[in-house]
Amino acid sequence: SFLRCTPRQPSSSSSSSSHPEDSEDPIPDPSNSPLTFQLIPKSLYPQVSLLRLSIFPLPAVHHRHFLTRSLQLLTHRSASYSSVVYGLVSASGAIVSTAELSFHEFPPTFSPSSRKGYVTEVLTRRSHRNRGHATALLASVFVEAWSMGLDAVYLHVEGGNAGAIRAYEKAGMGRVQ
Repeated sequence: SFLRCTPRQPSSSSSSSSHPEDSEDPIPDPSNSPLTFQLIPKSLYPQVSLLRLSIFPLPAVHHRHFLTRSLQLLTHRSASYSSVVYGLVSASGAIVSTAELSFHEFPPTFSPSSRKGYVTEVLTRRSHRNRGHATALLASVFVEAWSMGLDAVYLHVEGGNAGAIRAYEKAGMGRVQ
């Protein structure tokens, strides 16, 4: 399925503070603190790559290549300003959930005149799923996208991935025919 989100009325909440649902029910982590939404710095890209590897199981023989390639892509995209990685991060620095907002994907997701973005790699640690983290993360990513002047954000999802589709719809996305 192809999903799209377009701007809604601005909310009064700040995208750089912790999410209310996370503050009321913090995830278990060593510091027992709430999650904060943030732009993921390059210094944490190795942690992002490890999270991606944990979600996409590969035979051990391919791990090193996957991690190396993932780091190369993240670094290249960041340096060329073709994407940014956002995440929900605990006070201890553990990344719980990530999403990459890209500006380089294929049509119709971006052109200089249409200002469309594309979300990839929406990931949440298995131990932290079903707590609203992906929905909160995406809602914050959309606020950032609108502040950048984007007029729509797209993503692809497997049609049978009901949990992901629910999270994306709760964050404001709708199906594109």
